[in-house]
Amino acid sequence: MEKLKILPQSVYKFKCDKKLLKTINTLMESEEWKDNIYNFRTVDERLEKKPIYNELIRWFDECLNQVKIELGFECDKLKITQCWANKNPFGHWHHPHTHPNSIVSGIFYVNNSNSNTWFSIKSIWEFFNTVNYESFKFSICGEKVIHKNPTVAGELIIFPSTLYHSVDEHMTGDEYRYTISFNTFPTGKIGSFSMLGGLEIEIK
Repeated sequence: MEKLKILPQSVYKFKCDKKLLKTINTLMESEEWKDNIYNFRTVDERLEKKPIYNELIRWFDECLNQVKIELGFECDKLKITQCWANKNPFGHWHHPHTHPNSIVSGIFYVNNSNSNTWFSIKSIWEFFNTVNYESFKFSICGEKVIHKNPTVAGELIIFPSTLYHSVDEHMTGDEYRYTISFNTFPTGKIGSFSMLGGLEIEIK
């Protein structure tokens, strides 16, 4: 029997300059944090609206525009709708999840860590597994990890918001693991009016 691996997925990786990274490291230390069960999250969940993050958001926008062009999205812009930071103390992790009300999401790694971001996808074969006598229950196969992305300071990963992802335990000394995440949605003219599929949306 031969086993064929099909349907590869793509995520996009970018690298910021060292000066910007140094600035963001300093900003993380000045943020106010709240307990998010598995880790900590900034109290301010709209960092994209804070002037001190303008340079970082501009860079995010440049990266998003490259992804928009690469994927051929029919919209004026992929606009950041929400941006927040995460802080993982030693031994903390992040549960598997997706990002609702978003098309494309991003994770920016502020500092290095030995923990990875796990990207995973559910197996279509799970629908045929009824060993626990509950029809169509996702039970045996579980989520299949398709990529483990290392945490490298200054790197940005952009991926579909519907893609399952999680973070394994942060085990790097006494340092926190800092990341900044964001969601997006198309804004402006979307689709094709000539093909009767156009609309205009303003994201605030």
